[in-house]
Amino acid sequence: KERISQLAASLINDFDVIYLDAGTTTYAMIPHLKGKNITVVTNGVPHAALLTDYNIETILLGGKIKQRTKAIIGSIAEQQLDKVNFNKAFMGMNGVDGNKGYTTPDIEEAAIKAKAIEQSDQAYVLVDTSKVNDISFSKVASIEECTIITNHLSDEQEDIKEHTIVMEA
Repeated sequence: KERISQLAASLINDFDVIYLDAGTTTYAMIPHLKGKNITVVTNGVPHAALLTDYNIETILLGGKIKQRTKAIIGSIAEQQLDKVNFNKAFMGMNGVDGNKGYTTPDIEEAAIKAKAIEQSDQAYVLVDTSKVNDISFSKVASIEECTIITNHLSDEQEDIKEHTIVMEA
């Protein structure tokens, strides 16, 4: 997660407005954002707290807090996302598959992720290789909609590069 998050953070430029999805790998990006002149919109409650500790301009979406992950989900958050645009979005994901695309177990969380991807100029999915060639319940986006940032792919996972851009940390 550390190498993935470091590579992802290196893609962020001063004055970017980014979306930082809830999740452990995106959370690991935050120390690497210190000192950058950026605005971050997030649905991660712990993310917002740490971002403000680093004096990074932070906007936390409103809505229902998912107990287990502390991610903000629901129609209120989705409506807020509809009104903003991002240079880049950095997404966590449970499953990445060449045919089924990006997936997550929770329908409401999938809707937030899909909207954030839609509102961004460039979207990145941060996953370790354990999630590549895995499929979860609810579809978020088609495989070609995002660039994947991951650790080293195995030989069996290399075919994902036929479907989208993959950056290996």
